[in-house]
Amino acid sequence: MLAGLVIGTDPTASSQVRRFERVELIVSKGPELFHVPDLVGRTGVDAAAAIGAAGLAVGALDEEYDDTTPAGLVLRQRPEEGAERRRNAPVDLVVSLGPAPIAVPDVTGLTEQEAITALEQAGLEATVNDTPEYSSTVPAGAVLAQSPAGTEVQRRTVIALTLSRGPRMVRVPQRLLADGGTRRRSSGGRRVHRAGGLHLRHRGPRARRRAGPDGRAAGGDHDPHHGHLERIPSGRRRRDAKEAATGRDRLLVPPSTRAQLLDSAPATRNAISSDCMWLRRGSQTDS
Repeated sequence: MLAGLVIGTDPTASSQVRRFERVELIVSKGPELFHVPDLVGRTGVDAAAAIGAAGLAVGALDEEYDDTTPAGLVLRQRPEEGAERRRNAPVDLVVSLGPAPIAVPDVTGLTEQEAITALEQAGLEATVNDTPEYSSTVPAGAVLAQSPAGTEVQRRTVIALTLSRGPRMVRVPQRLLADGGTRRRSSGGRRVHRAGGLHLRHRGPRARRRAGPDGRAAGGDHDPHHGHLERIPSGRRRRDAKEAATGRDRLLVPPSTRAQLLDSAPATRNAISSDCMWLRRGSQTDS
């Protein structure tokens, strides 16, 4: 019944009364209304309990990200606090999911400062590992790896960066022995070097120390990936393998040994081991 309308009398209708006797009118106030409580900042469970206690009902529940409100707390409500509603009227709530996750940018290949700046601009933090790692593809000082990568994280998450030391450099030995091999004399009086199962004999004057095409001298640091590989098919006779290396700046290396950057003068060193399969031409050394 709408407010202001008569909904009854006292005495009731159809009763007999004397003339000019008092009759009271009962006027409608309209539907009973209930006050909507303040629900913002409460947890979902607390908000639902407060709505029920106020004579109302929980309506629609929505969720959304918010940078300032922790996940699980009520961001907004409809209707607002203080509004009046009939009994069991619905109250809609919007609950926070917390800050929105951030996609971690790819900073590999950037310099340390560039990577830190990019992460901070994205709302993340950065830390640099104390120990850089070697890389033949990433320049020294650039970011080699990051963790985590390619995912979404919460704001202010710390991203660990690993820097590159550049390519691993190897020192070209002053003498032919590159792996701590031994030196002895053969029965014929000639000196024989043994390194990693490879026998090498001197067949001429000692090669003088000289610079290679790139100007590097023996004893310097060299990139082990520099140089040229050639292969002698397995199964060749020892004499054939020896002739393949004679008079050329080459050195036969066993298949199990990683080739070093060695350069021998023509006709001064010959590999006579029959199980050698690889030759490498590289930088220079003396005998």
